[in-house]
This record gives sequence, structure tokens and C-alpha cells, in this order.
Amino acid sequence: MAGRVVRVNVLVLVLVAVYLASVSSRQTSQNEGCQGDTVSSLIQSAGCSPACLSSAFSLCSLAQEQNQLSTLTEEIRNMMMEMRSTPGVTRPGQVEENSGTSWRWRPRNCKDLRQEGDIGQGVRMVFPYDNLPLKGLQVYCDQESDGGGWTVILRRTNSSAIRENFYRTWVEYEEGFGNITSEFWIGLRNLNVLSSSINQECKVDLTCFEGNKRWAKYSTFRVGPSYDQYRLFIDGYTGTAGDALTYNNNCKFSTFDADHDNSDSIHCAQERSGAMWHNNNCTYANPNGYQYEGSGSPRYKGIVWYQWRGFTYSMKEFTWMIRPVN
Repeated sequence: MAGRVVRVNVLVLVLVAVYLASVSSRQTSQNEGCQGDTVSSLIQSAGCSPACLSSAFSLCSLAQEQNQLSTLTEEIRNMMMEMRSTPGVTRPGQVEENSGTSWRWRPRNCKDLRQEGDIGQGVRMVFPYDNLPLKGLQVYCDQESDGGGWTVILRRTNSSAIRENFYRTWVEYEEGFGNITSEFWIGLRNLNVLSSSINQECKVDLTCFEGNKRWAKYSTFRVGPSYDQYRLFIDGYTGTAGDALTYNNNCKFSTFDADHDNSDSIHCAQERSGAMWHNNNCTYANPNGYQYEGSGSPRYKGIVWYQWRGFTYSMKEFTWMIRPVN
């Protein structure tokens, strides 16, 4: 349905552009501009992006005669009213209600909410399922870090009163667990849904027990489907913490009761006490490891980011987030 909706809206914009171009071709070189607010609201009601809107205005500026523009805007208005009264036609970011003729805007992710003016941090409801547009997913949004729009997928913190157990089964890592306002894992199924239809980037924020902070950002992040054990695709590192995750690219997810790593000799999730996308030498990052405190932790078993503090240091805080690239 989403593909059909996009095609309908694109067709409307194409018709508008053709009409405007035909009007402009009959005019003199005088350029009086157009009624920006009126045309803007009409075109936006078709569900176009700011880029489409800018393109439409570049054509609109060629229409000089006010009487012809008034006729044009009236025709567009009638077209929009007809679209709204047609069941099955929606704007991007909306889903059809039971009545068949009314719509309610529903955000697909935290970035949609940020673009609508949402600020701060906290629990939000999003609707990322393409085939189930009314099905919601509760997520934690960070609208402050690096421009906002981030959906938190993992958080480890030393400040929670009750520490969360991350040494969990495959089923638990599939479905997600924890307290969304404290320590939690969003779930592999949800990660697949959130990252499979829209290109994602990811960011990791780290805090050590001495109070220092580092970060790592990746321009590509995607988690595959269940039948491929939620294979990870990650690349494009920038940051201050060092690249500890590119090594996990193209790896399947493993837990202590489901060994899918690339090692022939080590069961990495058991060896490192942490579920992860493990490669043949396991991993340089162990975000789901045991919550040791700082230096002197057992080798690779803590919340490790090797490129910053080595394999015997366990982080105080570890936050992993994703957001759409565009």
C-alpha cells in the first residue's frame, strides 16, 4: 500500500509541474512570483517532501499572471479534496482509520517525531511495521544527542537501583528485555523491522568510571531477518572511541544457548559472557557483557570497548542508538 501511496502523490506533483510549465510557456518574461503560502499548503497536503516542495516552487515562480495562478490553485484544491475523499489514499507517515475516509499521522521512528518538533528524551510510541500500520512499538527516543532523531536500542548504566541481567537466552534477545527507562535491549525482531525498510546510521556513546566520554558513529547499520540469525551489516566509522564494531560486519547473532559465531574453536557468547554478533575471534566490543566496574575486569567479559580502554576494562555507561540516514 505504501508504494501505491507514493506513486499517487508523485503523479499529483508531476501533473502540477506539467500544468505550471505549460502556463509559464504562454507568459511573457515578466515574473511576478506565486502565492507561496497557498501553493505550499496544497502541495504539502499531497504528502511531498521539502525537496519536492522546493522543486515545485521553482516551477511555480515561472507562472506570472495572477488570474491564471488563481485558477490553477483552485484546480489543485479540488484535486486534493477528491484525494482525501478516496478510501485507500494516504499521505506518507499516515495510516487509514476504520472509517476509510479519515487519517491520523503516525510516526515510523524517533526521527519522524523530531521533525515534527519533539524534543528531549523519553519513551515514545512509533509505528514501524509496513504491513501492520496500526501496530505500535514503544521505544526510547533521544532528541538531544547529535541533532536528535535517535532510537535507543541498547543501554547499560551503572546508576540503576536494580541491575539488569544480560546473560539471556536466544528467545529473550529476539524479543527484547529490561526496563526501557533504565537498562534494556530492544530485541532482534524489532531491530530488523526498524532497520530493514529505511537506511540507518548508528551511534555508540561510552562513559568510563573516571567520567570521560567517547563516541563512535557508523554510517551504515542494518540487521537481517530471523532466518539468517539477524545478520549485522555495519560500516563507515567515525568518532573518538576507535572502531570496535566493523569487525562484526556480516556476522550472525549468538547467545550462550545459540552459537552462530564464525569461530571453530570458541563459543564466543559463553566465552565472553555476552550475546553479540561474534566473528571468528569473537569481538572487540562486548556491550552485553557482565557489569564489572572499571579496571581489572576478567578478560573480555565486561562491557568492553577494546579500542578505547582495552579488554580488561568494563564501561560505566554504554548507549547504542540508530536513526534513519535520510
